[in-house]
Amino acid sequence: MAEKVIKKSDHYEVEPWRMTGYIHQQVMNDAAIQKIMQDKMLYLTWMHKQEAGRCLPGYTKEELES
Repeated sequence: MAEKVIKKSDHYEVEPWRMTGYIHQQVMNDAAIQKIMQDKMLYLTWMHKQEAGRCLPGYTKEELES
C-alpha cells in the first residue's frame, strides 16, 4: 500500500493533498461514501451477472507462436 493512504471502515482514501495536482477532492460525509460504495457493488454485481454465462475464446497454437 502506498504511503499516506487512509483506510476507513471498508474502503481506502488518498489524502487530499496528494490529489491536488489531478483534481479537487470533495469533502463527503460517511453516509454519502457508503452510498457510493453500495452503488459500485450493485453495478459490479449486475455486470458480473450480464457476462457470467459468456466465455472468451482462448488463443490458438498459431496465435501463441506468432
